[in-house]
Amino acid sequence: RIDYYTFPLDTVCNSHIPKTVYSNSCLAARAFSAAAGRGIFREFLDYHDGHYRENISRIRSGDVMAGFREYFEERPDHDEFTNFVKETMSENARSSVLDAVELGGAMKVRAVPTIFINGRRLEGVPDAKLLERVLARELNRN
Repeated sequence: RIDYYTFPLDTVCNSHIPKTVYSNSCLAARAFSAAAGRGIFREFLDYHDGHYRENISRIRSGDVMAGFREYFEERPDHDEFTNFVKETMSENARSSVLDAVELGGAMKVRAVPTIFINGRRLEGVPDAKLLERVLARELNRN
């Protein structure tokens, strides 16, 4: 099972970090929460990752929603972007992010990504071979 939690490295919504590393990532986290609520989280994440450099640059410059707007423009339901923005700004999305931040704080997360595999912590983007070895070892234990 894979669970995904946001942990924006932005002091605007995350009091568990000493300083902001990714400005405007609180709003981006809310957008991912709204995508999860719509059942499109995985494809939304794939789109974001596929346009990562552009999207990170936009997020840092304050144009957080530009990449998300493009995502909807490429879909048949492109007119849904306005509703998506409302969901992103909703109390539900805000509280979802804050709940995830509190969980990350309790687990002493300090970097993103932080991956937990049966309690084993991997911080940062792991080497693919290391990740394969850890997963294979943990799967063999069960």
